[in-house]
Amino acid sequence: MSKKKCLEKARLIMKSHCDSFPYEECVKSGVDCRKCQAAALYDSGWREDAWISVDERLPSESEFLTYHKDGISTLKRLVIAYKTDTIEYDIGCYDGHKWTNQLGNCIIKDVVAWKSFELYLPKAKGGE
Repeated sequence: MSKKKCLEKARLIMKSHCDSFPYEECVKSGVDCRKCQAAALYDSGWREDAWISVDERLPSESEFLTYHKDGISTLKRLVIAYKTDTIEYDIGCYDGHKWTNQLGNCIIKDVVAWKSFELYLPKAKGGE
């Protein structure tokens, strides 16, 4: 998707949410707002299936942290590609400084790319 189309989609999502409460304000207030997150991802030109090289950029705070209404934040899961003698893959986290496995007890070195981790949600059959 082109940057222009991403920005257009972001504006539509945010406009449908609220013109006076942009994504940055949701983050500062600790609101985990799916519409604002979607707008921010479209705004950055993100595509769900796209691998992003760490040479291109690291995850932004909105891509690696989830904010809860009680003010607590948690790390989001990411799919990580890292170099050994080949390229290997793991589900892990980024905390703004280092990459770890999803339990946080093992640092993953030589990360070359990452993408958002999305759960598979099967579509309901026949309106179930």
